[in-house]
Amino acid sequence: QLDVAEQLLGYLALAGLALARESGIETAAAGTIRAKLGRGEGPTVGDWHNALLEFQGRKFAVLDNALGLAELRSFAQRCESAIRYVVRVRNDEAHQRRVDEVDLPEVCKTLAREVESLFQGADFLADVSLILVEDTRWDALRGTGEATYRRLAGDHPVVPAEHISVAESNVERGSLYIRDLSGALHLMRPFMIGMTCPICRALSVFHVDGIGTR
Repeated sequence: QLDVAEQLLGYLALAGLALARESGIETAAAGTIRAKLGRGEGPTVGDWHNALLEFQGRKFAVLDNALGLAELRSFAQRCESAIRYVVRVRNDEAHQRRVDEVDLPEVCKTLAREVESLFQGADFLADVSLILVEDTRWDALRGTGEATYRRLAGDHPVVPAEHISVAESNVERGSLYIRDLSGALHLMRPFMIGMTCPICRALSVFHVDGIGTR
């Protein structure tokens, strides 16, 4: 439950950071994560929480028409108590402040209820798609193109290839995009990438967690 909650908060935060970058808006959360990476540290659930809180700021109002971001911007406010509970329990576990066995059943019950409320608050994500673009074709004379992509949904790593028309020539082969209700594509790199996991060999989604030395 804690893992899936953290993944949801991370996905929401990273999507918002990518959309802000696309719109030319600087975020304190991105700066904090960049500084952590420079120190050899990776982002935490606290960074995801801070990013979601930051999106409520007035300067992000210009993004309300992108990706249903009005709901993303209000997510932290609507789900404040659930986020704080999950973050607290997650931090307690990370710092070995374990739940007593006597209290464990009640804590698990409360945690399940709070995680469910997080997913209910994020139900707007069902209206948009996370896709991995595998190939692109662009006709410069006609100013039209086509992209072959896989929609990353469900619990199976093998998903069918689909095709969409694209109106811009800069759609990147091999990159993750969020496709909104209008069909517009929003680049998620560098905040999220899609690639074959070197351990399990399955198509997976990753966020930057450190800077390698190779």
